[in-house]
Amino acid sequence: MTSATHINIPTAEVTVDRNVSTPRSTWRPLQWLNIHRLVICLMLGSFMLFEEGEAYIGATSPELALKTITAYFAFAILSELTILWRKPPFDVQVHIQVFADILFITLLMHTSGGIESGLGMLIIIGIAGGAIIVPGRNANLFASVASLAILFEQVYANFTDAVHTNYPQAGMLGASFFATAMLAYVLASRVRASEALAFQRGIDLENMALLNERIIQQMDAGVIVVDHHQNVRLANAAAARMLTKNPLIRGQKLINISQILCQTLQDWRQQSAYKLESFQAPRTGIEILPTFIPLGSHENSGTIIMLEDISATLHQAQQMKLASLGRLAASIAHEIRNPLGAISHAGQLLSESPKLAPEDVRLTQIIRDHTQRVNTIIENILQLSRKESSMPQDIRLQGWLQHFLKEINADKLAGGKAVVLDVQPEHIQIIMDPTQLHQVMTNLIDNGLRYCRRDRYPWLKLVARRSEDSNTPYLDVIDNGPGIPAHEITHVFEPFFTTENNGTGLGLYLSKELCSINKARMSYFITSAGESCFRIYFHTTQEPKQS
Repeated sequence: MTSATHINIPTAEVTVDRNVSTPRSTWRPLQWLNIHRLVICLMLGSFMLFEEGEAYIGATSPELALKTITAYFAFAILSELTILWRKPPFDVQVHIQVFADILFITLLMHTSGGIESGLGMLIIIGIAGGAIIVPGRNANLFASVASLAILFEQVYANFTDAVHTNYPQAGMLGASFFATAMLAYVLASRVRASEALAFQRGIDLENMALLNERIIQQMDAGVIVVDHHQNVRLANAAAARMLTKNPLIRGQKLINISQILCQTLQDWRQQSAYKLESFQAPRTGIEILPTFIPLGSHENSGTIIMLEDISATLHQAQQMKLASLGRLAASIAHEIRNPLGAISHAGQLLSESPKLAPEDVRLTQIIRDHTQRVNTIIENILQLSRKESSMPQDIRLQGWLQHFLKEINADKLAGGKAVVLDVQPEHIQIIMDPTQLHQVMTNLIDNGLRYCRRDRYPWLKLVARRSEDSNTPYLDVIDNGPGIPAHEITHVFEPFFTTENNGTGLGLYLSKELCSINKARMSYFITSAGESCFRIYFHTTQEPKQS
């Protein structure tokens, strides 16, 4: 029975005020409507105070008009404060303000000549604003109250003979109130529906983005999204583990993460038929195969970089090779070693014959050399097939290397100046099987002595350091030779790959396998000085405390 994995995805929420449930986006239109109210008050007051000749505002009752404008302005200031305080509740404030607009503008219309003054049109703005801001059928309420106010003003003017009455125009103004209210209600309903739909689509898009990001973060393959300037826009944990072992930061330059990957991306963009090849991340030692996917056809489009850790695949292929070698070794050991021993023994006896011509002695030596070489190949294959388990120990690297160099100095090295040993700090410790480390170093020293230049010293350099990014101890075996050609570097650790006629092609392969058994990594590169360098990253251990 399989178990499902549940992912909790947060939903988007509208930003709301702490004290009320009305969104801030709704309070803002009410504030703009009140700002319009303040502007109307200032304009009407200016017209009344600075108008020359016959007065228009307050034509029939200037004193009442001035008091009305003053009270209207004071109400607008108070409304601004209540909007900021969010008290009283939103719906209450809208109704109070719209009813106040109707009251004050009706009074101003009465003091300025009645319906014919045209000031009643200002009520339409309040009705429309209230109908848009407040949902429901409040628009009809606002229009009804405004129509009744206009009608009451006309009836009062008719009885007092204060101004000239015009009932047909009052009726048309009331009808415009209802038309405006209904139109604002329909438009507001559609706007709210569109806003709700857009809001829901925003939630869906955000949820989809979060889901995609969760899926990408949980992928085993590394994923990096970069823009056309090669800035990182998205990266998952697998990519960070493969490249740096540190989290990748959005906006970080790709070249600061991996120069090799950055250069590969540039080459791929410039060449449509560029053949992608795997590379080894310098900071982690993981073999990575990149794949690039463009995010559009435009030249400034971004790119998705898929990173595949092929170390496991290569390891599995190597295990299959080892299994094949093991079966092959078991089958050929009995069939070849016995006749090979007979040939070697016969050649040795033949070389001891006193009647053998001098030129034939050379031939017997060739027989012995090549039988020994074949025997070495068989021994290496048998060793690979057995693949004995390691017994790792804490090793103080500097002391171990000094003892190792003393062992091989008498046989292989021309005095103490042939090899330079540089270990910093001196207390570096590693974890590895000493016998297997001895075999690895012997293979690397033999390889270095085979290709180094004997006309200058030192022949070899053994340099031990700790990496700056991960504090991992490593050892470089550097020779002063010309190095391996670039087209052969990718094959240097393959079994049976050799550039010498007398080589078996198993030394470096066996060394790398022994390192893998001890959780160490071996790589090859050319130094900045053009020298050949084999680097071993050892398994870490706790350093002893310094006194």
